[in-house]
Amino acid sequence: MKKLLIATMALAMTGAVWAQELEEPASAEEALALIAGHAERLKLTLEDSKAAEQALLAMVQAGIRVQNAFRLINDALDGGLREKELTQLAEQVRFRDRQGQSADQCETAAMTMVREQVRTKAATGTATQTKTQTQTRVQTPTAPDASAPVGAMEQGGKGK
Repeated sequence: MKKLLIATMALAMTGAVWAQELEEPASAEEALALIAGHAERLKLTLEDSKAAEQALLAMVQAGIRVQNAFRLINDALDGGLREKELTQLAEQVRFRDRQGQSADQCETAAMTMVREQVRTKAATGTATQTKTQTQTRVQTPTAPDASAPVGAMEQGGKGK
C-alpha cells in the first residue's frame, strides 16, 4: 500500500513539474499574460496586477531573462507582495540599471529584495490578504454571555 502511495505521489509531482515547465514564457508578452492570469487566480486587485506587470517589464528592460523575471514576480505574488512592494521593486531595478549595473547584479538585487520582503511579511504576519481571503475569513463565534439564562442559546434554532 505504501509503495502504491509513494509511486502515485512521485507521478503527481512529476506531472506538476512538467506542467509548470510548460508555462515558461518565451517572450515578455507571454510573461505578461501569464502574470495577469496568475494575479487573477490569486484574486488580486487591478493595481496589484499592473504593478506586477510593470516590475516584470522593468526587469526585462534591465536585461534580466524573461523566464527569470517571470519566476521572480510569481514568487513575489505568491509571497504576498502587492502594489507597494512591486512598485518599489520596479523602481529599484530601474535605478540599478541607470547606474550601469549588469543584468546579473540587477537580478540578484531584485531576488534579495523579494526574499527579504516575503520573509518580513511572513515573520510579522502582515501579508496582504487577497479579496477572497478577506471575504471567506471564518468568523470565530464569541463566547455566550454568562448572564444569559440556560437554554437561551437554543431557542429559535432550527432542528432543536
